[in-house]
Formats: sequence, structure tokens, C-alpha cells
Amino acid sequence: MRFAVISDVHGNVDALSAVLAGMGQLKVPEFVNLGDHLSGPLAAAEPADLLMACAVPSIHGNCDRELVETPRHKLELSDSQAMACLTPGHLHWLRNLPATYRHGLLA
Repeated sequence: MRFAVISDVHGNVDALSAVLAGMGQLKVPEFVNLGDHLSGPLAAAEPADLLMACAVPSIHGNCDRELVETPRHKLELSDSQAMACLTPGHLHWLRNLPATYRHGLLA
């Protein structure tokens, strides 16, 4: 079985879109996202929307935990910018990602 692993999108929707398109061209049937989805100074909402729509198995990374667990006034500037872009729905999705993944079963 072929599958892909992605990680560290950090809000870069252009790179994420290119990777997803490439996986489509290569006919990769499944993939897993290892986290660090939205933190950073780029457009956090767009990759969140894309990943949520794909319903791809995703786990939360250390930067994801920082976004949702650190009070906004204590976030670094780039993460504070990311938080300003996110809706309650994005934050709900991010908070509820599992910490681990086992192929075929979220653990």
C-alpha cells in the first residue's frame, strides 16, 4: 500500500496545495499529517480549511499545542497573527486532534 506523510505546513497553503496536487498526480490514495499545521506568520485559516475538508488523518504537533494552550498575550508575534485568522471552528478542530496515529486507526 502506498501512502504519504506530510508535516510542518505552518500555515503555508501554497505549499500544502502543491503537495496535495502532486499526491493526486502520483495517485497516492492515502496520507497522514503529522502536525504543526497552522502556527507561523502565514495564512493560518486557508490550510486549516483545506485540511478539514480533506478529512485527512492528522495529529497535533508541538506548535499546534502551543497555539491552543498558550494564552494569546503570551504567544510569539507570528503565532498571535495566526490566532487572529482562526475561527472557533478551526480552533475546535485543532484542539481535538489526537496525539498519535496508527495507520487505519486513530489512537
